[in-house]
Amino acid sequence: MLVTVPRVGTKFVLREDWTVPMRYYASNSEVVCLAAGTQCTVRRVVVKKSCYTDFIKLHIHDKALKADQRHIEIDVRRFGCLPADVDLTTVRIDDPSPQPRTFLTPLLRGDTITLTDDWLFDLWFERRNSAMLDYCGNYTTRYDLKPDDKVKACVMAGSILKVDRVYIRQESDPNKPGWALNKGGEYNSITFYLETAAEEMYLIDALTSGTYALTHGKGGRKKRPRFWAKLRQVNTIVGDITHKATIEAAEI
Repeated sequence: MLVTVPRVGTKFVLREDWTVPMRYYASNSEVVCLAAGTQCTVRRVVVKKSCYTDFIKLHIHDKALKADQRHIEIDVRRFGCLPADVDLTTVRIDDPSPQPRTFLTPLLRGDTITLTDDWLFDLWFERRNSAMLDYCGNYTTRYDLKPDDKVKACVMAGSILKVDRVYIRQESDPNKPGWALNKGGEYNSITFYLETAAEEMYLIDALTSGTYALTHGKGGRKKRPRFWAKLRQVNTIVGDITHKATIEAAEI
Protein backbone atom coordinates (compact mmCIF):
# COMPACT_ATOMS: atom_id res chain seq x y z
CA MET A 1 0.00 0.00 0.00
CA LEU A 2 1.21 3.51 -0.81
CA VAL A 3 1.24 5.70 2.30
CA THR A 4 -0.85 8.85 1.80
CA VAL A 5 -0.86 11.08 4.88
CA PRO A 6 -3.25 14.05 4.44
CA ARG A 7 -2.31 17.64 5.13
CA VAL A 8 -4.47 20.73 5.37
CA GLY A 9 -6.04 21.22 1.95
CA THR A 10 -5.98 17.57 0.87
CA LYS A 11 -9.02 16.65 -1.25
CA PHE A 12 -10.40 13.17 -1.77
CA VAL A 13 -13.47 11.35 -3.07
CA LEU A 14 -14.87 8.39 -1.14
CA ARG A 15 -14.85 5.07 -3.00
CA GLU A 16 -17.23 3.42 -0.53
CA ASP A 17 -20.09 4.51 1.71
CA TRP A 18 -18.79 5.75 5.06
CA THR A 19 -20.87 5.97 8.23
CA VAL A 20 -18.98 7.82 10.93
CA PRO A 21 -19.87 9.65 14.18
CA MET A 22 -18.84 13.23 14.78
CA ARG A 23 -16.83 14.29 17.81
CA TYR A 24 -18.26 16.06 20.88
CA TYR A 25 -21.65 14.35 20.76
CA ALA A 26 -22.93 12.33 23.71
CA SER A 27 -22.34 8.60 23.19
CA ASN A 28 -21.39 9.33 19.58
CA SER A 29 -25.10 9.46 18.80
CA GLU A 30 -24.73 12.00 15.97
CA VAL A 31 -23.72 9.98 12.92
CA VAL A 32 -22.99 11.21 9.41
CA CYS A 33 -23.62 8.87 6.48
CA LEU A 34 -21.45 9.78 3.51
CA ALA A 35 -22.14 8.07 0.21
CA ALA A 36 -19.51 6.80 -2.20
CA GLY A 37 -18.55 9.62 -4.54
CA THR A 38 -18.72 12.32 -1.84
CA GLN A 39 -15.91 14.87 -2.11
CA CYS A 40 -14.18 15.98 1.08
CA THR A 41 -11.47 18.52 1.90
CA VAL A 42 -9.21 18.37 4.95
CA ARG A 43 -9.45 21.66 6.87
CA ARG A 44 -7.48 20.82 10.00
CA VAL A 45 -5.24 18.01 11.29
CA VAL A 46 -4.64 17.71 15.03
CA VAL A 47 -2.35 14.83 16.00
CA LYS A 48 -0.64 15.10 19.40
CA LYS A 49 0.90 12.76 21.95
CA SER A 50 -2.40 11.04 22.84
CA CYS A 51 -4.26 9.37 19.99
CA TYR A 52 -7.51 9.73 21.96
CA THR A 53 -7.68 13.50 21.37
CA ASP A 54 -6.57 13.49 17.73
CA PHE A 55 -9.00 14.52 15.02
CA ILE A 56 -9.27 15.65 11.43
CA LYS A 57 -11.70 18.39 10.45
CA LEU A 58 -13.37 17.85 7.08
CA HIS A 59 -15.43 20.02 4.78
CA ILE A 60 -18.03 17.82 3.09
CA HIS A 61 -19.00 18.99 -0.40
CA ASP A 62 -22.62 17.82 -0.20
CA LYS A 63 -25.44 20.38 -0.18
CA ALA A 64 -27.90 17.69 0.87
CA LEU A 65 -26.34 17.77 4.35
CA LYS A 66 -27.30 20.32 6.95
CA ALA A 67 -24.96 23.29 7.23
CA ASP A 68 -23.59 22.12 10.59
CA GLN A 69 -22.83 18.68 9.10
CA ARG A 70 -20.71 19.97 6.24
CA HIS A 71 -17.88 20.92 8.59
CA ILE A 72 -17.25 17.99 10.88
CA GLU A 73 -14.48 16.78 13.19
CA ILE A 74 -13.78 13.05 13.12
CA ASP A 75 -11.59 10.99 15.45
CA VAL A 76 -8.47 10.00 13.50
CA ARG A 77 -8.79 6.45 14.84
CA ARG A 78 -11.95 6.04 12.74
CA PHE A 79 -10.14 6.59 9.44
CA GLY A 80 -7.90 3.51 9.37
CA CYS A 81 -6.97 3.10 5.70
CA LEU A 82 -9.93 4.92 4.16
CA PRO A 83 -10.82 3.84 0.58
CA ALA A 84 -10.72 7.11 -1.35
CA ASP A 85 -9.44 8.58 -4.59
CA VAL A 86 -7.01 11.29 -3.51
CA ASP A 87 -6.45 14.46 -5.54
CA LEU A 88 -2.69 14.25 -6.08
CA THR A 89 -2.40 18.00 -6.60
CA THR A 90 -3.40 18.51 -2.95
CA VAL A 91 -0.93 16.04 -1.40
CA ARG A 92 2.81 16.68 -1.08
CA ILE A 93 4.58 13.73 -2.73
CA ASP A 94 8.26 13.82 -3.63
CA ASP A 95 7.66 12.17 -6.98
CA PRO A 96 7.19 14.02 -10.31
CA SER A 97 4.83 11.31 -11.57
CA PRO A 98 3.15 9.80 -8.51
CA GLN A 99 0.94 6.76 -8.82
CA PRO A 100 -2.81 7.17 -8.17
CA ARG A 101 -3.69 6.96 -4.48
CA THR A 102 -6.73 4.86 -3.60
CA PHE A 103 -6.45 5.01 0.21
CA LEU A 104 -6.11 7.87 2.67
CA THR A 105 -3.82 6.80 5.52
CA PRO A 106 -3.65 9.25 8.45
CA LEU A 107 -0.96 8.17 10.91
CA LEU A 108 -1.00 8.29 14.70
CA ARG A 109 1.66 7.91 17.35
CA GLY A 110 2.23 4.19 17.85
CA ASP A 111 1.25 3.08 14.33
CA THR A 112 3.79 0.87 12.55
CA ILE A 113 4.71 0.50 8.89
CA THR A 114 6.35 -2.66 7.54
CA LEU A 115 8.13 -1.67 4.34
CA THR A 116 7.36 -3.83 1.33
CA ASP A 117 9.71 -1.82 -0.89
CA ASP A 118 12.97 0.04 -0.27
CA TRP A 119 12.42 3.63 0.88
CA LEU A 120 14.80 6.37 -0.25
CA PHE A 121 14.60 9.69 1.61
CA ASP A 122 16.63 12.73 2.68
CA LEU A 123 18.24 12.35 6.11
CA TRP A 124 18.96 15.87 7.33
CA PHE A 125 21.97 16.70 9.48
CA GLU A 126 19.99 17.98 12.44
CA ARG A 127 19.98 17.30 16.20
CA ARG A 128 16.82 15.18 16.09
CA ASN A 129 18.42 12.91 13.48
CA SER A 130 21.66 12.43 15.42
CA ALA A 131 20.68 8.96 16.68
CA MET A 132 20.01 7.76 13.14
CA LEU A 133 23.26 9.27 11.86
CA ASP A 134 25.19 7.61 14.69
CA TYR A 135 23.40 4.35 13.93
CA CYS A 136 24.73 4.63 10.40
CA GLY A 137 28.31 4.71 11.64
CA ASN A 138 29.02 8.31 12.72
CA TYR A 139 28.46 9.54 9.19
CA THR A 140 28.62 13.22 10.21
CA THR A 141 32.19 12.92 11.46
CA ARG A 142 33.43 10.81 8.59
CA TYR A 143 32.04 13.08 5.88
CA ASP A 144 32.15 16.50 7.58
CA LEU A 145 28.44 17.31 7.29
CA LYS A 146 27.32 20.78 8.31
CA PRO A 147 23.92 22.12 9.47
CA ASP A 148 21.27 22.00 6.71
CA ASP A 149 23.25 19.37 4.84
CA LYS A 150 21.48 16.16 3.96
CA VAL A 151 22.32 12.70 2.69
CA LYS A 152 20.18 10.17 0.90
CA ALA A 153 19.30 7.23 3.11
CA CYS A 154 17.66 3.98 2.07
CA VAL A 155 15.73 1.83 4.52
CA MET A 156 15.37 -1.63 3.09
CA ALA A 157 12.20 -3.61 2.47
CA GLY A 158 11.25 -5.68 5.51
CA SER A 159 12.19 -2.95 7.98
CA ILE A 160 9.59 -1.76 10.49
CA LEU A 161 9.04 1.92 11.28
CA LYS A 162 7.07 3.06 14.34
CA VAL A 163 5.43 6.50 14.30
CA ASP A 164 6.47 8.69 17.25
CA ARG A 165 5.33 12.16 16.16
CA VAL A 166 3.15 13.66 13.45
CA TYR A 167 3.66 17.34 12.71
CA ILE A 168 1.22 19.00 10.29
CA ARG A 169 1.29 22.79 10.03
CA GLN A 170 -2.22 24.21 10.11
CA GLU A 171 -1.25 27.07 7.76
CA SER A 172 -0.10 24.65 5.07
CA ASP A 173 -3.31 25.08 3.06
CA PRO A 174 -2.38 26.31 -0.45
CA ASN A 175 -5.77 28.02 -0.69
CA LYS A 176 -4.90 30.45 2.10
CA PRO A 177 -3.52 33.94 1.27
CA GLY A 178 0.24 34.14 1.61
CA TRP A 179 0.80 30.40 1.36
CA ALA A 180 3.19 30.85 -1.56
CA LEU A 181 5.30 33.12 0.65
CA ASN A 182 5.54 31.14 3.89
CA LYS A 183 5.06 27.63 2.45
CA GLY A 184 4.17 26.25 5.85
CA GLY A 185 3.72 22.80 4.34
CA GLU A 186 7.48 22.50 3.86
CA TYR A 187 7.76 21.88 7.62
CA ASN A 188 5.28 18.99 7.71
CA SER A 189 7.10 15.90 8.94
CA ILE A 190 6.75 12.48 10.56
CA THR A 191 9.14 11.21 13.25
CA PHE A 192 9.83 7.48 13.40
CA TYR A 193 11.67 4.88 15.40
CA LEU A 194 13.47 2.30 13.29
CA GLU A 195 12.00 -0.65 15.20
CA THR A 196 13.50 -3.41 13.09
CA ALA A 197 15.98 -2.94 10.27
CA ALA A 198 16.59 -5.24 7.34
CA GLU A 199 20.09 -6.66 7.17
CA GLU A 200 21.66 -3.55 5.67
CA MET A 201 20.97 0.15 5.32
CA TYR A 202 22.39 2.45 2.69
CA LEU A 203 23.55 6.04 2.62
CA ILE A 204 24.36 7.78 -0.65
CA ASP A 205 27.04 10.44 -0.68
CA ALA A 206 25.78 13.20 -3.00
CA LEU A 207 29.30 14.62 -3.43
CA THR A 208 30.90 11.48 -4.79
CA SER A 209 27.75 9.59 -5.86
CA GLY A 210 29.12 6.74 -3.76
CA THR A 211 26.86 4.18 -2.08
CA TYR A 212 27.78 2.86 1.35
CA ALA A 213 26.28 -0.31 2.78
CA LEU A 214 26.01 -0.10 6.56
CA THR A 215 25.40 -3.16 8.68
CA HIS A 216 23.23 -2.20 11.61
CA GLY A 217 23.59 -3.01 15.28
CA LYS A 218 27.38 -3.30 15.47
CA GLY A 219 30.09 -1.20 17.05
CA GLY A 220 27.90 -0.06 19.93
CA ARG A 221 25.41 1.75 17.74
CA LYS A 222 22.08 2.63 19.28
CA LYS A 223 19.14 0.36 18.76
CA ARG A 224 15.80 1.80 17.65
CA PRO A 225 17.23 5.11 16.37
CA ARG A 226 14.78 8.00 16.16
CA PHE A 227 14.65 10.21 13.06
CA TRP A 228 12.31 12.43 11.09
CA ALA A 229 11.51 12.81 7.40
CA LYS A 230 9.52 15.38 5.49
CA LEU A 231 5.90 14.49 4.77
CA ARG A 232 6.38 14.71 1.01
CA GLN A 233 8.91 11.87 1.26
CA VAL A 234 6.93 9.86 3.82
CA ASN A 235 4.20 9.80 1.17
CA THR A 236 6.51 7.74 -1.07
CA ILE A 237 6.63 4.82 1.40
CA VAL A 238 5.21 1.51 0.21
CA GLY A 239 4.30 -0.77 3.09
CA ASP A 240 1.73 -2.44 5.32
CA ILE A 241 0.28 -0.16 8.00
CA THR A 242 -0.75 -1.46 11.41
CA HIS A 243 -2.87 1.06 13.32
CA LYS A 244 -2.42 0.97 17.07
CA ALA A 245 -5.84 2.29 18.00
CA THR A 246 -8.28 1.94 15.11
CA ILE A 247 -11.97 2.06 16.06
CA GLU A 248 -13.76 -0.58 14.07
CA ALA A 249 -17.05 0.17 12.32
CA ALA A 250 -18.76 -2.33 14.62
CA GLU A 251 -18.05 -0.02 17.55
CA ILE A 252 -20.05 2.86 16.07
